[in-house]
Amino acid sequence: QQTHQPQQQQQRQQRAARVSSGLKRSKFVVDMERRAEKQRHVHEKRKALQRQREEQRQQEKQEAEEAKRLAEEEEQARFLAERRERGREEQRKRAQRLVRLAQDREMWRQA
Repeated sequence: QQTHQPQQQQQRQQRAARVSSGLKRSKFVVDMERRAEKQRHVHEKRKALQRQREEQRQQEKQEAEEAKRLAEEEEQARFLAERRERGREEQRKRAQRLVRLAQDREMWRQA
């Protein structure tokens, strides 16, 4: 048994050396590494998809904000154009009143 003990210890050391150097890996270890790699791949795909969705959401948000800004600018331009048109209409009416007043005065003077 005493000669058997050093031999077992030597075998353990050899197995440990093989495992640590990566020469021989058990099927379990290889399967675990494959699963881990597959999980990493799936995680990376999900992360990329999530990033893509977030970028899409940001782009849609920016487009909506730009559309809102343009609509507000158009509304403001329409408001200003209508105000200018009302001002011109008031000036035209005022001018017509002045012309009528001048014509009335002329008629009274001639009468």
